[in-house]
Amino acid sequence: MKNEPNKLDALNALKRGAEQGSAKAESAKKKAARKAPATDIKPHTSPRKTLTQVKPQVRLGLTETKYFNAVADFLSASGLLEVVDSLLLTMLAQNYATWKELSEELTPQTRITILPNGIECESAMSKMARDAENQIMKISAKLGLSPADRSKMLGALAQAEAAKGKKADDDLDSYLT
Repeated sequence: MKNEPNKLDALNALKRGAEQGSAKAESAKKKAARKAPATDIKPHTSPRKTLTQVKPQVRLGLTETKYFNAVADFLSASGLLEVVDSLLLTMLAQNYATWKELSEELTPQTRITILPNGIECESAMSKMARDAENQIMKISAKLGLSPADRSKMLGALAQAEAAKGKKADDDLDSYLT
C-alpha cells in the first residue's frame, strides 16, 4: 500500500510537467508570431493543385501561390504547360509578388533619391521594382504569355505536328513500296 501513493505522486508529477511543457510551447509560439513580419505574403503550406498538378519548386506566399495557380491554369488550358515549366512559373510568381509589393509602396517622392552631394538618382526600391518587372517580361516571353509569343509557340507546335505527321506518312509509304 505504500507503493500506491508513490505511483500517484509520480503520475501527478508527470501531468504537471506536461502542462508546464505545453505552456512553454504555447509561449514560444506566441513569441514567434510577434517576431514574424506583418505582410500579406504568408507562407502557404498546402497550395491548391492546378489543373495539371504542377507544383511550385519552393514554398510560396499567398499572393505568389494565387498567381502561380492562375498562370498554370491558363497555360494548361492553352496547351502550353509542361511539368518542367514549374521552375519558370515559380520564378515568375516570386517576381510578380516582389514587383506588386514594391509598386504599391512607390510614390513620386520615393522613386528618386538625392545623394549627399546633391545628385538625384533612381531609388533602390525603384530599381528593384524595375528589375522584377524586367524578369517578369523575360519569363513571360519564355512561357508564351503575350499574344505574340503565344502565336509563335502555337505556330511552332503546329509545324512540329505537321512535320511529325508527314514523317509518319513517309515511313508508311516506304514500308508499303
